[in-house]
Amino acid sequence: MSLVTKVRLPKLRLPEATPKEHEAWASFVALATEQSSGDGGPMPAIVSAELERLCSRGNPIALRFRERLSIAQFQPRKVDEAPAPPPVKRRISMVKWGNPGKKST
Repeated sequence: MSLVTKVRLPKLRLPEATPKEHEAWASFVALATEQSSGDGGPMPAIVSAELERLCSRGNPIALRFRERLSIAQFQPRKVDEAPAPPPVKRRISMVKWGNPGKKST
């Protein structure tokens, strides 16, 4: 047994998209322009489902788009709008100290 333990690290993907991912993104853009109504309304369900599918496959273009879309949809609370209610108060009944994986006897 050696003193040094090797730790396997996952291979990190490059942030740039492959040609196949570029093709998938181009077909997504074509679908989105086909399905859009042009009034700037909400995204159709089929387009959002396709975006989620591309993101689940790890398409870096789709991941960046989804992140920027969520940033663009953020709207801060207006001055006359009421703040969110505070969280419900809870009473802590028991605190267990120690290793959570170890069974106590």
